[in-house]
Amino acid sequence: MTIVIVLAAFAVMGLAAIAGTGRFGQWTQPVDDSPKGRMPPGDLTDEFLAAVRIPRAMHGYAVDQVDEGLRDVVAGDVDPHALRFDIRTRGYDMAFVDEILDRAVARPAQPVDADAGVEAREEADGPIAAAEDARPDGDGRLGSTTTEN
Repeated sequence: MTIVIVLAAFAVMGLAAIAGTGRFGQWTQPVDDSPKGRMPPGDLTDEFLAAVRIPRAMHGYAVDQVDEGLRDVVAGDVDPHALRFDIRTRGYDMAFVDEILDRAVARPAQPVDADAGVEAREEADGPIAAAEDARPDGDGRLGSTTTEN
């Protein structure tokens, strides 16, 4: 009787190994029916926070802590790396919040003044040299891609 049980166990393990290789057919990919949320383009600003829709998850970051933390990041009161959130039932989706914080970390610390380089060049070489630097294609027409024959 012991031999029959051992042979049956080997048969079950063998069939499991074959099924694991996909010989009995492939499993279909699971459907992700979780809410997707809405991530507006652009930097983390007050307008961004007004437009963003963070989805909820079965277990996620505490909603009140995330809301307060994001407002503090936009105001510049806290470093995004320093934020820590408790995990709660029906909280904000953790991956979505982490993506927002990654965007906050990736933004430049100070806004870049596009005219600063032109103004510095204008002071050094005069308005003609600065205007020549401002033309992207060198022929005086912005965005021109046609060639004259």
